[in-house]
Amino acid sequence: MNDLFSVSNFSLEFAGNDLLLFIIPPFVGLTYVVYSRTYPEVRGKWFWILVGLRSIAFSLIIALLLEPVLAFWNRGVKNPRLLLMVDTSPSMGVATGGQTRLERVKKFLLSDYWLENVSRVDVKSWAFSHDVYAVNLDTVEALKTGGLATNIGGAVEEATRKQGGVGDLQGILLLSDGAHNLGRGPIETLAGSDVPIYSLAVGEGEMPADLQLLQAKALGDGYVGRDLVLNATLNSQGYDGKRAVVRLYDGPREIDQRSLVLLGGEQKIQFTIRPDAPGPFTYRLFLDPQPGELTRDNNEALVFARILRERIRVALVASRPSSDLAFLRRSLAADSTLNVDVIVQKSAQSFYGEVGDYTAMRPSDVLVLLGYDEDAWSQSAFELVRERVRNGMGLLFVVGTDGTGWWQDPSGIDELLPIEGRRSPFVERPTALRRNSQGTGHPLVRSSIGQRGDPWSDLPPLTGYFPFSQQRQGSLVLLENQRGVPVVVSGVYGNGKTLAALSHSFWRLDLFSSGSAGNPQTIRQFWRNGVRWLATSSSVGRVRISTDRVVYRAGDSVLFTAQVFNELLQPQEGYAVAVELDNGHIISMRDVGDGSYQATYTGAPAGEYSYSVTAEFDGSLVGQETGRFVVDKYSVEWTDVRANSMLLSELARESGGASLSIDDADQLIRDWKLRQTVVEQRWDIRLGSGWEPLFFIAIFLAAEWLIRKRLGML
Repeated sequence: MNDLFSVSNFSLEFAGNDLLLFIIPPFVGLTYVVYSRTYPEVRGKWFWILVGLRSIAFSLIIALLLEPVLAFWNRGVKNPRLLLMVDTSPSMGVATGGQTRLERVKKFLLSDYWLENVSRVDVKSWAFSHDVYAVNLDTVEALKTGGLATNIGGAVEEATRKQGGVGDLQGILLLSDGAHNLGRGPIETLAGSDVPIYSLAVGEGEMPADLQLLQAKALGDGYVGRDLVLNATLNSQGYDGKRAVVRLYDGPREIDQRSLVLLGGEQKIQFTIRPDAPGPFTYRLFLDPQPGELTRDNNEALVFARILRERIRVALVASRPSSDLAFLRRSLAADSTLNVDVIVQKSAQSFYGEVGDYTAMRPSDVLVLLGYDEDAWSQSAFELVRERVRNGMGLLFVVGTDGTGWWQDPSGIDELLPIEGRRSPFVERPTALRRNSQGTGHPLVRSSIGQRGDPWSDLPPLTGYFPFSQQRQGSLVLLENQRGVPVVVSGVYGNGKTLAALSHSFWRLDLFSSGSAGNPQTIRQFWRNGVRWLATSSSVGRVRISTDRVVYRAGDSVLFTAQVFNELLQPQEGYAVAVELDNGHIISMRDVGDGSYQATYTGAPAGEYSYSVTAEFDGSLVGQETGRFVVDKYSVEWTDVRANSMLLSELARESGGASLSIDDADQLIRDWKLRQTVVEQRWDIRLGSGWEPLFFIAIFLAAEWLIRKRLGML
């Protein structure tokens, strides 16, 4: 596989002016004439030595001006460069006819036909699964399946980079089953490459007999003493009519099981548990294996569940009965995670029901204040509210039709809000809502995955809004009208979160959007999610971090998303943000704009992980946050082990190559466009570029001077 080269020629060239060569003969003649007429007269050998020394010194000076170059040429045949990519992912271990896919590949690479046809090809060999590594063709028999997933495009891209780039690469030979399941699609990744890709496909396109637990998850958060539903999806091939048993474990203890008849394809399974303790829990589902399964690694699935001590306690305090009260009460009551107590003012000093005033209510996680009547709020009641908000209780204030005096109440309730009021009446005009640009990343108004546009812009308008003088430090506008006037503002007070909704008649958004073209869930979910957000412990730190999931399959990419804020809780760009896992792995997060940062972690072994994210600016730490996730040992590789020869064919076609079955390798090798090329190489040696010529000039002139002195000519 070596290139064949031989020295074919050499020459002496001059980079300077060739006319300088014509100066040498006259100068030599002049030197001869001068030494012929010296006194004392010189004859014999000394005459010729002096003439020669001066002539040589002068010729060297002329040579320096000519810049002589001694050139050598090599001409030879260069073998074509080929990048060989061998798939060693777990799916290559699938056997057909007693032989695995990788064994078929190794048999081909060890065949005399292959060895003969690549004897004059410069082959660089790489193996890949979720990552890529160099291999030696002499030890191909030692290749084994392994890894977590298959990343065809990423592997080819990385191997090419490690090999020094495309350069004179004439082709890429891909030996794979085409079961790509990690990273961007190969066609997208390798788009624009000028190197043809030739592929030899191995494996069948049919799913072998197997049982799989595809996914499992808990339906929301759980609560101590209350039922929590766990859903799972089972997939079966080749066992129709057989009975299967799925077991649920809490640690080593089996807590439940389900038996079902396999119907082929996907089937749903549901478990209901009743947790007896709070905290994060990881449950394990196990599907009893059947004889002849492809693998048992995909018979397990992990389920992460967060168990809370009890439901969120909400105190809904209204200044009077109203349509907004009925709407709010109905929206919150529809959420089973909320426990809502209601106080409705009857008159200045009395309330409906048995509760005398707010001070008589049990402690709550969130206070929803609808409207405000200063006569109904004693100083002691306000002090209690202020103390609870400072200590972490959330506050949702909906101004309502009776909220016009909240800014001037001597008790100081406006102190808790994220805005400062002013003595202005309700501005009555149609008020269509939209998300504020600064608040688009807030969990209450940001878009869901796959959601397009702003759902708030599709809602009917409110009847107006209450103006205010200014926002407080740390507040953030979530919703505004079409003129940019804030309508919903979030903030913090002490350790508590606050929300202020500066309007009334929110029930209109629900009623008038409940038709066939409307979406009333936008406003309904806003109140429910708002209460949940207010109930979480107020993290007024400047860094937020989350993963797109809690439980991942082995080989899945873990996506970290962080948000960084300044002291005013406004999104900040340009920070140095990094994630550190408990295994010591550190990942720098990239700035994606609007204060958001993202990073991806691939190749995590099975297990539970904790992580922390830090944000720095100018070398100073500005915030830190922690989290956790779980990686299941079941690899994404076993979700679908069918060979995908169509992908390999399309990849070859897009790159200008060809794709065939490994059984037709001889035809592919005959047709590939690998050719030897004639290459001419040249090496130049500049004779006058160093100190040596000057040294010899000085030697010759010094020798001439010494001889002349000895002969008495000086």
